[in-house]
Amino acid sequence: MLNLATSPFGVTVTADGRYIYDVRLRILGLERSPGVFYVVWAITPDLDKRKKLALVDDESTASGRLDWNRFMVVVTAETSPDLDTWQGPILFTAATPSGKMQTMAGEEILWNNELPVGTRYCLIHDC
Repeated sequence: MLNLATSPFGVTVTADGRYIYDVRLRILGLERSPGVFYVVWAITPDLDKRKKLALVDDESTASGRLDWNRFMVVVTAETSPDLDTWQGPILFTAATPSGKMQTMAGEEILWNNELPVGTRYCLIHDC
């Protein structure tokens, strides 16, 4: 789920005017494995920026905050929770509606429907 971050002033923005979003994920059917950490990453459609948002908790949920307009979310299986970029396989992907407006180059990398990439989700309703 993607919501604008809460604020007593109506909308939360950065100092330069970008919206701040609260990103919340709930992953159904995630099977736990010993020694595996499920990490949520945000990436730009051009793949030039990445940010670790959160670890998936024991209830298969994760949340983080982000101030990018267009982005995609990637969930990976890692051997350590302390990484600056992912190293493990991509299990799930999700996109904001604006993040889906991109070139086909990004589609091949992130929206491959064949295993092991897994399932893709939309962050807002049924996009």
